[in-house]
Amino acid sequence: KLVVAGRVRVNGEIIADPSVTARLPGDTIAVDDRPPIRRERLRYVLVHKPRGYMCVMHDDKNEWRRGRPLISSLIPSTIQERLGDAGRLDLDSEGLVLLTNDQGLKEHIKRPNGSCRKRYVVTVKGSPTEEKLTKLRQGCVCIGNMGKLLDCRIKVLEVIPAIPGEDIRGFTRLEVELREGKKNQIRRMFGFIGHHVVRLLRIAIGPLLLGDLPSGQVRELDDSEIHQLYNNDDNNKTEQTEQLPEDGTRTPPAKKPKCQ
Repeated sequence: KLVVAGRVRVNGEIIADPSVTARLPGDTIAVDDRPPIRRERLRYVLVHKPRGYMCVMHDDKNEWRRGRPLISSLIPSTIQERLGDAGRLDLDSEGLVLLTNDQGLKEHIKRPNGSCRKRYVVTVKGSPTEEKLTKLRQGCVCIGNMGKLLDCRIKVLEVIPAIPGEDIRGFTRLEVELREGKKNQIRRMFGFIGHHVVRLLRIAIGPLLLGDLPSGQVRELDDSEIHQLYNNDDNNKTEQTEQLPEDGTRTPPAKKPKCQ
């Protein structure tokens, strides 16, 4: 209606045809005598969050941080756009955090269907048995108020055994890949099977990798990385092609445990 009424200008010219399209960013749009509508530049910032930093951009009243540093303090002053996270990390976790003002991309990454999976390197006390890990991998574990969990991938990277008589406790390093991101999910998962998480490092969000970016440093994504994130769908990927036995039979998959 505004266009038909001749109240809209694109690059200074009155537009009366609703079929005319404008390019954002690029074209300048104004309605009546109001200031031109300008779209904020889209920014994509990869942050290597250190342990002890809060994933909070603004806390002027000091309600949350209580003197603790915010992740926003790591952003260069040359980036003035109002950014938000595409998936937080808790205070004691570290690693990859993506900050952006692209709401569409944030929603795509946070969508709890596994289209953009998150990978972590997790160090826990002790050595979880294969039975316990299988229970977590299969999902459907009801932990507190988290409800039903989706299945996930867990791979043991290293087992560091305890040394009797010395002050060296046993630890296990694992790689965990989640299809969802509930609050404190990994810590609560491993706590549920009796193994306290001592370190949690996020190393990837879909195709986006932390790489060798030092802790506390940031960098902006390039166009190819942004394109890969938008077009990524981990649900359509398989790690390996299933091999059938020589007789062509297939072993039925194990049934998932029911939530209690």
